[in-house]
Amino acid sequence: MKKAHKAVWILGLTALLAGVAGVQANEPPQDFKCRAGQGANECEQQRMDRFARRLDLTDTQRKQMQGIFDQYKPEREKLQTALRDNRKEIDALSAADPKLAEVADKQGKAFGQMIVLRKKIEAAIDAVLTPAQREKMRQMKQHRGWAGHERGQGPAQPGMPG
Repeated sequence: MKKAHKAVWILGLTALLAGVAGVQANEPPQDFKCRAGQGANECEQQRMDRFARRLDLTDTQRKQMQGIFDQYKPEREKLQTALRDNRKEIDALSAADPKLAEVADKQGKAFGQMIVLRKKIEAAIDAVLTPAQREKMRQMKQHRGWAGHERGQGPAQPGMPG
């Protein structure tokens, strides 16, 4: 009986430690400070700083990247707003509502436009990077760490490379 009690205790402790490690793996890294209520511009700047640091961008490359993000920002924000508004409308409709298919089609179109925009941004970024930086970005993208913070949940933010 004593051995069984000890085994249960060890299994419980192992599960607890594994759970803590899993939670820590999904937390943003310490140098990413964007939090709820923080201004979008400040968060974007932090993402840019992190991106520049990870890819070891030169000052010229950093300015070019900022120009790319600024160039596509209005279109990205417009699509993000459309996606958010469509989502709210979809959530408010019942499955029997004849308008559901129309709003779902709008959402699909906006999502497709966001995919195209992301590819445009990626192509513009690739043109600025060296081959070694492109490889580093590819590796970061595989691990989802380049969109601002590593996270185990969900895709990178719409409009941000990733």
